[in-house]
Amino acid sequence: MKPAFVLAALAFGAAGVFAQTPVVSDPGNVIRFSHGVKARYDNIKRDIVEAAEAVPEGEYSFRPTPQVRTFGQIIGHVADSQNFFCGVAAGGNPEYTDSIEQSTLSKAALVKALKDSVAKCDEIYAKTDATNALAVVPAGKGDALRGLMLLDNVSHDNEHYGNIATYMRLKGHVPPSTARGSEN
Repeated sequence: MKPAFVLAALAFGAAGVFAQTPVVSDPGNVIRFSHGVKARYDNIKRDIVEAAEAVPEGEYSFRPTPQVRTFGQIIGHVADSQNFFCGVAAGGNPEYTDSIEQSTLSKAALVKALKDSVAKCDEIYAKTDATNALAVVPAGKGDALRGLMLLDNVSHDNEHYGNIATYMRLKGHVPPSTARGSEN
């Protein structure tokens, strides 16, 4: 037999053995994962809510260029998206809607909608632990892992906090995360 053929046969045989070996998850790592996702959410939700409260109502209609959302639309979009991600993670499989972003104009209504979405998400993050973080939940026409939907929410919130911080700086405000960092 040629050495290359033998090596290939061994590799395919080993792949079959390894593919059949069940993966045993370490509950300690799932606990660390769920706590880590929640800690990241707690940080970003605080930054976004504090920013929404800090920006004056007159600047909620500010948009740096015509192609982007206004500050208020970003806050509404974050609320809509949190309702979606946390609704999926809860097992509800909602359709995404941009109703808050498209129809809510006043600062008071947008801050309330944001805080309502945070309260909804707080409940789901608090109930996510090692027993259900890797649970499969319906998502659209497919499915997703509960913990990954919550991590997607954190990622999405962070993406838009970058927009929020830029808008605030353009208007001469210090973003909450920076203000907190300078207090130390």
